[in-house]
Amino acid sequence: MSCLSHMPESVKNFFDSLWIMPAEFWLKIFAVIIVLFILSVVFKRIIQLSQVVFVVALLAVAGIILVKWVRDRNEPPFMTPIVNFVASFFPSSTTAPQR
Repeated sequence: MSCLSHMPESVKNFFDSLWIMPAEFWLKIFAVIIVLFILSVVFKRIIQLSQVVFVVALLAVAGIILVKWVRDRNEPPFMTPIVNFVASFFPSSTTAPQR
């Protein structure tokens, strides 16, 4: 007797739909889980060093993301007003340099 035989039909349908998912989907899910685990371990180690080091590392990552958004203009829609303001100070990949 299957372990799914005692479950409601909706739960059976849910588990059946999981088997249909392609392997590529499961590899992406697994990769995200591994990356989140590694990030949590790294952040815990940085916090143990010093909170100042943690804040500096966090600001560096945020700065790199902001510069990438300004350069490529691929920011989320809710960040567009902030990126528009900051973009006036940085070069963009869509504009040619002035000579």
